[in-house]
Amino acid sequence: MIWLPEVLFILVTWKSHKIVTFCVVYVLSHNPVFSLLAAIGSVVPDLIEGRGFLSMNPYKQYRWQQNHRKLSHWCIPYIAICLICLFILRQNSLNVYSVVHLSQFLQFPELLLVSWISFAVSSGAVMHIFEDALSGKVPLFNPKRKNFGIRLIPVNSLFELIFTLTVVFVTMALLIIRRQHA
Repeated sequence: MIWLPEVLFILVTWKSHKIVTFCVVYVLSHNPVFSLLAAIGSVVPDLIEGRGFLSMNPYKQYRWQQNHRKLSHWCIPYIAICLICLFILRQNSLNVYSVVHLSQFLQFPELLLVSWISFAVSSGAVMHIFEDALSGKVPLFNPKRKNFGIRLIPVNSLFELIFTLTVVFVTMALLIIRRQHA
């Protein structure tokens, strides 16, 4: 069971992941509900690893650091979930991005509802992994080897903030341009 302090921690942690994921997914989908679910999914790979980074125990921090960005940051399972869900949704002639209002969302049959939510959350997890690949290595084909990525954006740096704000402004500009030409 998740306690209130943990929920508050999740809301204020991983700000860049949630912001960048929401903006990029919204530009691609124009769907605020799907984008919000993807933003929530953008913290899943780190949540799976546990809370060792919060520990005051140096051994727990060390163990967490040793396993960080390994199995939980392997994109293949998340991409597989996306493809399976997309297949299910397409088989049922459902446009993934067409659901904008909560009333539409709640009228889905259970299988489609679970598929739609899983697709959005898994998309967010894939975005998280690609964002992490900009700040270090993540596994690509082998979940035990970090061999994909570059250290372009240091974590918790001024450059990360600038990158995040740039994504926000570029996506806003794209939305404005698209609306002017619609």
